[in-house]
Amino acid sequence: LAVHLSDERADQWDRTLREVLEAGQEASALSVTDRGAGGWEIKLEGGGTRVFRFMDTGGWCLLYQGPDQWPVYDRAVAQWSGTSAPKPAQTKRFLSGEMDLGLLAQAVDFPKWLRAPSAGWPEVRFGVTAKQGRLGTTIDLKFPESMELEMSSWQIPTDTINDPLISFRAGRGFSQYLKGIPAVSELSLDPFPNQMFTWAQADTPFQSYAIFPSTNVTEVVKMLTKDVKRIARPYTEKRRLGNIAWRSERGEAQWRGLPFVVPFLRPVDEPAGQFVQIGMFPSVPDADPFPGGLLSEVQGREELVYYSWEITEKRLKHWRALMQLRDLILFDPQERIEQAKSSGKKEPAPPPRAPALKASGANQWIDAIASHLGNTVTEVRRVSPDQLRIVRNSHIGFTGLELVQLVRWLNPRFASYSESKGSESNGSGDRAEDEKTAKE
Repeated sequence: LAVHLSDERADQWDRTLREVLEAGQEASALSVTDRGAGGWEIKLEGGGTRVFRFMDTGGWCLLYQGPDQWPVYDRAVAQWSGTSAPKPAQTKRFLSGEMDLGLLAQAVDFPKWLRAPSAGWPEVRFGVTAKQGRLGTTIDLKFPESMELEMSSWQIPTDTINDPLISFRAGRGFSQYLKGIPAVSELSLDPFPNQMFTWAQADTPFQSYAIFPSTNVTEVVKMLTKDVKRIARPYTEKRRLGNIAWRSERGEAQWRGLPFVVPFLRPVDEPAGQFVQIGMFPSVPDADPFPGGLLSEVQGREELVYYSWEITEKRLKHWRALMQLRDLILFDPQERIEQAKSSGKKEPAPPPRAPALKASGANQWIDAIASHLGNTVTEVRRVSPDQLRIVRNSHIGFTGLELVQLVRWLNPRFASYSESKGSESNGSGDRAEDEKTAKE
């Protein structure tokens, strides 16, 4: 990332980034000079030879994360240093650029579900503008060939999704992509869903739900229950984290015995069609109808692939609690101790507790900005057969989940405790915003 800054602003970026990364990585930055540019670097925890590097070329500041030696970095320093450096573009955008996802994939370990399309990664161009205290973000994705998106008519379960809402998301056209994700392709889904909707209600962090259209939904839920039991076996049997079973009296599958939540799979039959609903907590009884304003943002828009609205301040609080619950369920301290002993490594320390996490610099920043965050709206539009445009209107450029993930990235000690080995096993508000399964 190259940013054109005045000397004063460059000094502020230098000091702030150094302070945040030294605190998050618990390491000191080392001075670096290269082709007349000066700066510093810090080795990233758990990243081998991976570093974060800040270089001031005298007008431009370069921010780099990746291997300590990489040709792309060398070319960037040469391009943005000295008199040959480009001049700032005359544009209303205060941030713009291009991204090579192919090169980025070589430098960054993308999650397994994030894979390149069959024809390769798209070209990426982005820009950010600011107006009246809000940020406008636009990202254009140009693919090498036409995308296989099945743009079926929106099927929104308005009798199931109710106010009070603090977030709502709708997506479609992704069934072909789901088939290519191993963990998803093994599920008893035929056909694969081509639409999905998620929402959250305001009362507790655990009132978060997802739902997708299907047929023969009671049988689908029973088959999915068998899949979930297989995947969750390391938790329900080895760690005794409750049990998963079909509850005939409620007409749904439940995972009982977890702290705070009772996840469920439920068949839904309503005027919009048949659906499979997933949740963690009962929804608000006698809730208000689905808001018409949100419905009009989605229905009838042929180009719309994805829509997201949230009250970011409230959703941020919810995601922080949900991620802590995830760590509590997935982290197995005894298993990590046994793994360390068998490999001859030092016994791992327990994960940092909430007070330590809250005291981190990144979380103090989150606490300070939360009350200033309102509605965030994101849309993905299909502008041509081979091009998508992502448009976001927000106060800070990020959603609540993205902010929480950012904090965890800046504090990798916390994120490193979020999964145990068993998790990889299959077990053989304003609004402007169980064999019993087979038998039954």
